[in-house]
Amino acid sequence: MSKRRREKQRKRQQEYRDRLKEERRPTRDDVARVALYWLIVETARLVVRKNDPTRMNLVEDALLKGLVAQGFNKRASDEVLGELIDRYVDGGWSFRRKLHLQEEPPSSAQILMERDAPE
Repeated sequence: MSKRRREKQRKRQQEYRDRLKEERRPTRDDVARVALYWLIVETARLVVRKNDPTRMNLVEDALLKGLVAQGFNKRASDEVLGELIDRYVDGGWSFRRKLHLQEEPPSSAQILMERDAPE
């Protein structure tokens, strides 16, 4: 790719990112981040309510299978996934919203934030 084409591509990408930010339009990764957080936290709560740790194993296995199918190393993927689950469930990590989008979270975002409040 020529230097000129790379520069045009960079400019288009920056304009695209700026437009998304201005429109406050989430990307696929933003949606995926919320979905993954919800899946992990809600599964962990279900495990406790039902006293059934195999439910989390099903989620972990499905996520791991998907990562390996994309070509990621199974052992490394298992480590990363385990660390993420530990942080969300036991490590006190709460959902991280994008602060540049707003000053106060809308009521729909409160649902995710209240989920992490100490009970």
